[in-house]
Amino acid sequence: MESMVQAELEPKVHPFYYVLAQGLVAAATIYHTKNKSILRLPALAVILWLAYLEFIGSVDYGSKGFGNSTITACSFLYTAQLVNIVWINSVSLDDFKAAEVPNKGVFSRYSFLSILHLVAFNFRGIRTPWRTKNIPPFSRYYPQQIPPSRVQFLTRNIAILAFQYLFLDAFVAQTLKFMPEDRNRLMGPGLEFAYLSATREQWIFRILSTIGAQWFINRCFLCMMYNGVSILGVATGLFSAEDYPPFMGSIWSSYTLRGYWG
Repeated sequence: MESMVQAELEPKVHPFYYVLAQGLVAAATIYHTKNKSILRLPALAVILWLAYLEFIGSVDYGSKGFGNSTITACSFLYTAQLVNIVWINSVSLDDFKAAEVPNKGVFSRYSFLSILHLVAFNFRGIRTPWRTKNIPPFSRYYPQQIPPSRVQFLTRNIAILAFQYLFLDAFVAQTLKFMPEDRNRLMGPGLEFAYLSATREQWIFRILSTIGAQWFINRCFLCMMYNGVSILGVATGLFSAEDYPPFMGSIWSSYTLRGYWG
């Protein structure tokens, strides 16, 4: 009994640390080895092993079910991306030198910290040979849709971040007023697959909550996290404003997956 209690009290490693370790291993592998080098196989095994630890950690860490599923899904996609650039479509430091894209940040384009950012935390491949297609352009607010200065970029993004925070705070405050009996009546246990028997009130709630959650709440939350990172990266001078184009496309063109994500 005491051993079980002691095991529960032992500190658990947050899955995010495994994600950081994966990025470090992938960046170091790309920085120090050539394409399809046999030395990449041990690194590939380590990346897959860390992915397994992420999966186990997301279950054992003790977060909510939504948090567990989100971590697991992101872990799978992140691992697939690293496996792709490390081995399947193998890239090396020579590929970064071949792509002549100017770098306005503090780090040299060929430094390890720059490669770490481009490989591990640059999911859309900005300034890389595998840049994602259909990345949204900068707002028409900027002349020629390019941020003319860091100050203008930071001022606009800080204002947007403040608005997004207030919007989410107001939404959470309203959901806290939602009574448990109303929640159970509209979306309680046993009603998940009630389609033909669902009442008009339940259908209205499902449609509005789905549209609201996907087009506004989730979008606002994801963009807020992205804006926070962009503000930190540009304010410290480590990266340029061009490294952070909009995270999502226009809300008016988000009726398709390509339009939603840009």
